[in-house]
Amino acid sequence: MRRQLSSRATFVYKFIVPALWVGLFGGATAMLFVGPGALRGDPGVDLLRWAFLALFASITPLLYWLLVRLKVVTLLEDSLEISNFTTSLQVPLRDVERVSGSVMLNPPVIWLELRQPVAFGRRLVFMPPLRLFGGFRRDPLVEELRDLVSRSATRG
Repeated sequence: MRRQLSSRATFVYKFIVPALWVGLFGGATAMLFVGPGALRGDPGVDLLRWAFLALFASITPLLYWLLVRLKVVTLLEDSLEISNFTTSLQVPLRDVERVSGSVMLNPPVIWLELRQPVAFGRRLVFMPPLRLFGGFRRDPLVEELRDLVSRSATRG
């Protein structure tokens, strides 16, 4: 049994969205600071310059925390295959300590906390398949994974 648990959009959210953010918004912010000298001294442009920098500086770490760390997770018989698109590893379900999921976060994410750290760390994050009207509830995959983890713990 092999079942993809991650969204097909993971690649876009992990690589494309952050690259666009840094390239476009970061570039626009940089241009406000190194742009034509005629814009210097204008109070409106000065305010805009610092507002763009504050926005860029506050949202970039959030994008890293939420998107760049995304992994691709596949359910195998009694383990999870976890990939960052270049490296893959397998983690037995019994090594998962806790499963939690986001509420009202777009894109939704699921966190897996492991008993022992692996090459990707101890806390892994992935995007479940996108669904309509998810909004105020955790993705049902969170409960399903919790059940699988608890069953594997009683077996092992």
